[in-house]
Amino acid sequence: MGAHARTEDRKLRELLDRALPPPGVQGVSGSMTVGRSHGRTRLAVHVTPLARHEWDFSHRGAAALVLVVDPESPSRIDAGIVAEALGLTPAESRLAVMLATGHSLRDIAERSGRSYGTVRWHLQRILHKQDVSRQADLVRRILSLDGFPVSPP
Repeated sequence: MGAHARTEDRKLRELLDRALPPPGVQGVSGSMTVGRSHGRTRLAVHVTPLARHEWDFSHRGAAALVLVVDPESPSRIDAGIVAEALGLTPAESRLAVMLATGHSLRDIAERSGRSYGTVRWHLQRILHKQDVSRQADLVRRILSLDGFPVSPP
């Protein structure tokens, strides 16, 4: 694994070395960004060590999880996961996902064939269930459940 730019490659190798230390030494997580060609948004790279109790592949060596995040990639939030994780109904979950992906309440009402008042009522129920008072707090919670892309772009 490496980066094109020499300084970024050096920093990535340092992150990997810290996450994959010698036996008996605790690994350390870290993050960085990596540039791309043509002026596109930089990629975020997160490296974290995996403790032995977190995996069991009959492998005795060190292991680390490397997650590369493309900020330009659209979110693919699974409404089923949102419903299960946050204790929402399927309808509430769909509304919450649409809100988290940038749709306004009016847009959600139009797309779902419901009145604005009904959508607003559902939002109030969701906020109450989550014990938050601001949409921004709800959106942050939902975005934390954003998963891996369903299929490669």
